[in-house]
Amino acid sequence: MNMNINKNRTIAEIQMEFANMFPFLKIEFFTRPHEAGGASWSKYMVFNRTKTMGEIGKLKSDENVFEVTPSMSVNDFEQGLQNQFGLSTQVFRKSMGSWIATTESDTWTLAVQNEKGQQSASNVAEMVFAARDGQED
Repeated sequence: MNMNINKNRTIAEIQMEFANMFPFLKIEFFTRPHEAGGASWSKYMVFNRTKTMGEIGKLKSDENVFEVTPSMSVNDFEQGLQNQFGLSTQVFRKSMGSWIATTESDTWTLAVQNEKGQQSASNVAEMVFAARDGQED
């Protein structure tokens, strides 16, 4: 799968494209890269989703393609965006209804991270139904 990273694409567009590939993961963009195995500080998060890749990255040309495979590790994904485009990102996984940074599991593949997020979403739904079924009318 290829992500088209060009200067005019917005954060929101890239996030949507990534979410279409991996529905239980999300990416956030930061003004500074994080240390390997460490989390990005929220004070460096780019909250304005209308910012373009050209505004937050160091793209060398207008049209850039980044190959994303389910078998690549989170670390390789994040480092690839950083090294090729100057884009500081952090992958998050859905876990029990919240988003958690994948810093402790950056060696896992995107596919495994997405699967864990899907399993967590299923577990939350099961807990809600079990709690509801245990209530008296």
